[in-house]
Amino acid sequence: MSSMAKRLIITGTPGTGKTTVADLLSRELNEPVIHVTDYIKANKLSSGTKDGELLVDTARLRKALISEPGILESHLLCEFSLPDAIVIVLRCRPDELAKRMSKRGYSAQKVRENQEAEALDYCTQLAEQHYKKVFEVDTTGKSAAQTAEECLKIIKGRKQKKQTIDFSDFFLQ
Repeated sequence: MSSMAKRLIITGTPGTGKTTVADLLSRELNEPVIHVTDYIKANKLSSGTKDGELLVDTARLRKALISEPGILESHLLCEFSLPDAIVIVLRCRPDELAKRMSKRGYSAQKVRENQEAEALDYCTQLAEQHYKKVFEVDTTGKSAAQTAEECLKIIKGRKQKKQTIDFSDFFLQ
């Protein structure tokens, strides 16, 4: 991975591009990728579903993932800490996020909840509480390849300035 960390965490609200970017980074870095939703299902770490969402005990999930190196991706990964990690929070302007989520068939309520989470920096705020090295990448208007390239610059230490993304004015429009 890098001399800085044994794992890379890709997190962010649904629709920001986590899965696709993690797969691209996995190929580029020749590192395994764990899609945490699949991992939860395969390891029976869910106690069922509610409103179509997996019910996950994050303490159990953390314990299961603690020894997993490589690239891990999930919106849940901002909610607890794993050692030796670089965290990249993928962000997307709430109006574009709504379009992406609607194409995937998310309900209007779920789209709105995730727009609010994005506008309020939910994943970034939590990640910064749990990790030392947290970076943000704006995926708005970018291809997955462009986003992955920006992530690679962070991983390889070539990105000089930490970017701060602010969509808090979204609800003022």
